[in-house]
Amino acid sequence: MDFPTGAGGVVAVTGSAGFIGRRLTDRLRSGGHEVVEWSRDCVDLTNGEALAAAMARDRPSVIYHLAAVGAGPGQGNDQRAAIDNVVMAENLVAAAPPKTTLVVAGTMAEYGTGGVLDEDMPCHPRTAYGTGKHAAVRHALTHGPPRGLLVRVGRLFGVYGPGEAPQRLFPSLLHDLSASQPVSLSDGKQQRDFVHVDDAVASLVQIAALPGSDPVVINVGTGQGILVGDVCRWIAKAIGVSTALLQFGSRQRSSGDADQLVANVTRLRQLTGLVPPQRLEPVLDLGLFTSGARIDRP
Repeated sequence: MDFPTGAGGVVAVTGSAGFIGRRLTDRLRSGGHEVVEWSRDCVDLTNGEALAAAMARDRPSVIYHLAAVGAGPGQGNDQRAAIDNVVMAENLVAAAPPKTTLVVAGTMAEYGTGGVLDEDMPCHPRTAYGTGKHAAVRHALTHGPPRGLLVRVGRLFGVYGPGEAPQRLFPSLLHDLSASQPVSLSDGKQQRDFVHVDDAVASLVQIAALPGSDPVVINVGTGQGILVGDVCRWIAKAIGVSTALLQFGSRQRSSGDADQLVANVTRLRQLTGLVPPQRLEPVLDLGLFTSGARIDRP
C-alpha cells in the first residue's frame, strides 16, 4: 500500500542522505512518487527561514522527517544535538502548510525503560538523544494538528541493514570478523527487537497512508526479541570464523542499557495489517547487512 499524493504531489524526505533516508527515497521513487531530498547539505532544518523557503519552493504534500543528530555511538548525551532535534521539529511544524502529512521518525530511546514497550506507556528517556527526540515528537503531536497537519510518528526499534554507519554494531562486527580479528563486546545478554531497514521503510510508508486526521504514535519493530550475543554468533558462523573471536564480557555495558527492548506491535498490526518479519536466524544470509538488493514484499 502506497499513499496517494495527488496530481503533482511532492514528497519531501529530511535526512535523505542517511541510512534509512536513502532506502526510503529509493522506495518512494520506485513507487512513482516525486521526491525532494532535504539532506543537511541542501536544507538547514535548524534555520527557520531556510526551511520556509524550501517549503515554499517544493510545496510537499507529505514530509518524512528522518533527520536527526546525536544518534551515533558515544553521542547519546550530546546536549547540543538534543536541542537541534527539537528545533528541527519546531521549524517543520511552523513551516508546513495545513493538510500536510508529517511522518516523524521516533526512536525506542524515547521510552527510557526496558521490557515489551507499547505506545501508551509514559516515556522517561535516559539520554540527551532520547530526550531531544521525544521532545521533538511531543511538539509535532501537540502543535501539528492545531495547524492542520496530519501527524504520524513511527517509533523505530533496532533498524539494521545495508548502508549502516561503519561504527555501528553489525557493520563493525562484520569488518572485524572478516579480518579474523577479536571483537570486544559486552555480555551480549541484551534482548533487542531488530528490524530490517527495508521493512522499517515499508512500515513508514504504510503509516503515512493511514486515513483520518488524529495524530498517532506507532511502534515499528517485529515484536520479537533476539539476544545480541546470539546474532553475533550467527554472524561469525555465516562468515566462517570461530565464535571464540567474540570476547563477550570484555566491555562494560553502558549505564541504562536495558536487558530487553522489544516493540509491542499490536497497533502497527491493527492499523496497517502488517508487521515486519524477524529476518535474523541461526543460518544467516549476510546480504541482510551488506547487499544492495532490496527485500521483496507482498
